[in-house]
Amino acid sequence: MHRGSVLPISIIRGSRLASKRRRKRRAPGPEARSASQQTLRTWSPEAASRAPQERRWFLVIAGTVLLAIVFAARTISALGAGLIVSFMLMLHLGHRPARYGTNPNIISSAPGAVFVGATTCGGCHVRELKLWTGSHHQLAMQPAVGSAVLGDFSAKSLTDRGLTSRFFRRDNKFMVRTEGPDGALHDYQIKYTFGVSPLQQYLIELPGGRLQAFGVAWDSRAPDDGGQRWVSLHPGQKVGAGDPLHWSAINQNWNFMCADCHSTNVRKNYRPATRTFATSYAEINVACEACHGPGSNHVAWAQKKGDWRRFGTNHGLLTTLDERGGVTWKIDTVSGNAIRSTSRWSEREIQMCARCHSRRGQIHEDYVHGQPVGDDYRVALLDD
Repeated sequence: MHRGSVLPISIIRGSRLASKRRRKRRAPGPEARSASQQTLRTWSPEAASRAPQERRWFLVIAGTVLLAIVFAARTISALGAGLIVSFMLMLHLGHRPARYGTNPNIISSAPGAVFVGATTCGGCHVRELKLWTGSHHQLAMQPAVGSAVLGDFSAKSLTDRGLTSRFFRRDNKFMVRTEGPDGALHDYQIKYTFGVSPLQQYLIELPGGRLQAFGVAWDSRAPDDGGQRWVSLHPGQKVGAGDPLHWSAINQNWNFMCADCHSTNVRKNYRPATRTFATSYAEINVACEACHGPGSNHVAWAQKKGDWRRFGTNHGLLTTLDERGGVTWKIDTVSGNAIRSTSRWSEREIQMCARCHSRRGQIHEDYVHGQPVGDDYRVALLDD
């Protein structure tokens, strides 16, 4: 019916009469009104106050019974709960490769990528390889041979807290005579250099596949800056055999304390049954793929080999570290801090660098380049 139409008067009057009859039929009689009033009179404030108390007692009793049931269930099903959690964890880890496809910066073919080495990368990226060579990343860890060793091993000694360590050469090997894990003096060969500036540390090999960071380092700074000398990493402290900070002890173990950030694609390969390590790495230092991820797919894309067309999105790289393109930095004359020319629009580089350049603890080794650092490391704030 149209909005402007008018109902006939007879229909309106008929509707009003019908409405009156219905109201008349529904009106309660005196008996009904009396019963209703009686019901209202029986609902007194005292009765109203008793109901919540009764409900509270009911909730207390029900809660007590429920807690007893939960406690019993926890006692009985602890093993079952552990099995369920383990099963869910296995499912999560078992489906881990699927995470390659959840980040737009990670290509779906990543599980097949392998490490190819900095030399292969330098075949195309000549300038980048040249800039990397001689950097702190390239010199993060080296075999202790020739000019890689900066320390003075010409029978020099350092005495600290009554312990003398003497550095010398033997058959072109770099050696140190110092206190061993048994508290006696022994001669040890320096196997690797660790870092380059402002200090260079040295790694000593012990049984069980262990490499240990020696507690005396070489200050590689210029003499005018106080360098070119042997220094104790625990000056004024008595750190003897058996102390966790002793160079031969657990806190100075390279395999699980240091290797992850000084080499590329480290696998600790600890064997609990024998308490030994068979640690491996793709490259001894921090090379291209430590940050960019395994590069075999990128090489296939660049050389147009195999199924290279699948890698068109990110050119076969697991993550694209391109957010600093065209960015410059300058020092603010007021604060003295560095200022970026344009605002940062991505966290990719921060997430990548924080793997090592932060205070963190490693959760597991199965790192996937391009995913948040918190997925694989427990990051903590700096504090006292």
